[in-house]
Amino acid sequence: MDGNTSEENNLREWNLRDVMPVSRENDPEPEKPEVPRKITFAIDDWCKGTSKITAARAGFRRVVNCEKGDYLFFHVDEQIRRMILPSEFTALVSFLFDRCGFENWDAEYRAPDVLDGTRWRIIVTFDHRPEIVRRGSNAFPPCWQEVCAVFKELALGKES
Repeated sequence: MDGNTSEENNLREWNLRDVMPVSRENDPEPEKPEVPRKITFAIDDWCKGTSKITAARAGFRRVVNCEKGDYLFFHVDEQIRRMILPSEFTALVSFLFDRCGFENWDAEYRAPDVLDGTRWRIIVTFDHRPEIVRRGSNAFPPCWQEVCAVFKELALGKES
């Protein structure tokens, strides 16, 4: 006899599929949504070319990179790369997701009657979930002018 009790044998046969899933419905704190790693705002104009602003978190640092170019409401003479406060990055995320409802925007906005003009895209990249992309061609989502103003301030600083 191997000296095993029936209780020990039962433990050996235990399988994860026999365990009931745990409901998170009554958790005291719901899971916090993942904070984006990078937010990219790009404008493509048929006669002015492509311009792009990227805000990213890299470890404890937050960086903004703004390419030289003509944006909808402002012009940048040379490439800008600067550090921003974590609170500025958090404010950008809060503005896009909480105030503007970015996740609820249509995936694409189009004005089919306009051939040449402005194309845009905003890409939000995460560490552990798929990126969110919203884009348009000569048509824009709600609060578009506010979005452009926030990215202008982010790129040029508050003194702009």
